Amino acid sequence: MENMEHPDRMPIGQRRLTRLRPAMIFFLCLGTGYGLDRMMVGGRLVPPGRSHIYIGFGLLLIGFVIGAWVIRIYHRRGTPIDPGEPAVELVQTGPNRISRNPLYCAVLIFFSGFSLLLNSAWMLLMLPVLAFALDRLAVRPEEKAMAERFGSRYEEYRRRVRRWV
Repeated sequence: MENMEHPDRMPIGQRRLTRLRPAMIFFLCLGTGYGLDRMMVGGRLVPPGRSHIYIGFGLLLIGFVIGAWVIRIYHRRGTPIDPGEPAVELVQTGPNRISRNPLYCAVLIFFSGFSLLLNSAWMLLMLPVLAFALDRLAVRPEEKAMAERFGSRYEEYRRRVRRWV
């Protein structure tokens, strides 16, 4: 009998887009912000200079390092980062001690850095859109699945650690 929990094992017409949704949201916001930046006048954050480049690069680096740290911890624990696959373990170490969604926090920091690096107000304006979309379309369904899978352990973790930083 087929395992209907995993999207890859579902008939094609019934597959959920859970695995692709966070990446799709990220690239949709990135593309929209970049497109608006190219089409609209006056989308610069600061006058030409280098400060936004340094700050943007720093945020890109911070987002990348946090993301890599989370991926490494999950990999060591055998827990997939793919939201379409069920979590194997409730990870509560590393960045997960501070946020229940450190990978999405890293994505938002990375997006902020990229916006500053390009000196794009339009891209930076997409940041709250990205955060809201990730929260509603990825984080909340993932939290529901985690609560179902880990029960009281997840509820205790949820009470102790904030969703975002």
